[in-house]
Amino acid sequence: MTDQSITAPAGGMDEQAQRIVTGIVGPFGIAGIGDLGGKWSITFQLVVWREGDRPICTNPLRIEKPILSEHMIALWRWRLRKGQTIRLKVRDMEKPPEIMRTVEMLRLQGRPHDPALSEAAHEILNPPDYTHPKLGTLKAGETFHDVFEATGKWCGVPVRMALEPGAHSIAKAADHLSDALDRQAEIDAQFRQRITEDYYGIWAEGWANDGEDLDRSEWITRITPTDVEVDGSGALSIYYADGDLFAGHSIVASMSPEGDIEGSMMVG
Repeated sequence: MTDQSITAPAGGMDEQAQRIVTGIVGPFGIAGIGDLGGKWSITFQLVVWREGDRPICTNPLRIEKPILSEHMIALWRWRLRKGQTIRLKVRDMEKPPEIMRTVEMLRLQGRPHDPALSEAAHEILNPPDYTHPKLGTLKAGETFHDVFEATGKWCGVPVRMALEPGAHSIAKAADHLSDALDRQAEIDAQFRQRITEDYYGIWAEGWANDGEDLDRSEWITRITPTDVEVDGSGALSIYYADGDLFAGHSIVASMSPEGDIEGSMMVG
């Protein structure tokens, strides 16, 4: 396998448009993108692919295709699903450097049988479980294949634990989570203090029910952890259920890899 990129032929746009790419649709499937002018496109990734008969490339290739209306997004989601092998006629697109290599899809040319591509994509689409000596076994998420999840406890409360390795190894992300669990009482106290600073006054002024009078210590006990997420750099986020203080909105508090509390925010 190789990390090749598409090479434009020496001819003009007509020849570029004739290039054929075969690849496998990634785990996120189809997304729709629109602009202020009302123009819509679909976008998706090929997790492994090749141009013509060239070697297989394992760097993801981003595909865009203009569509007539937002309503066509659902049609394309039905036609192109995670793990499908597809053959496309494509041409290059100009994109900012922070966006991965992107081509425009001109035409879907079928769903060929390509055992070599399927084999190359298998572990990407179906990553094996990861076992850590302290965390136990974490399984790849059903939607996001690069997130590994398990059930654990945070300050005695059952939570979903999630690792997002990103550019780092899963082993490094798991060690960061293990370290956080060793310091969970200290970290949780810091997060609760920040959440109280950020939201107790907001609750008291606009969200408290008539006759509901909670002091700060009573108020913060209503908030309970639900999810603990750590990325490969060591950044930590904990999601808390609001205990019906904010009509069901969650609150997430975050800590930088250096251990600094970055703040809290309401989500959902």
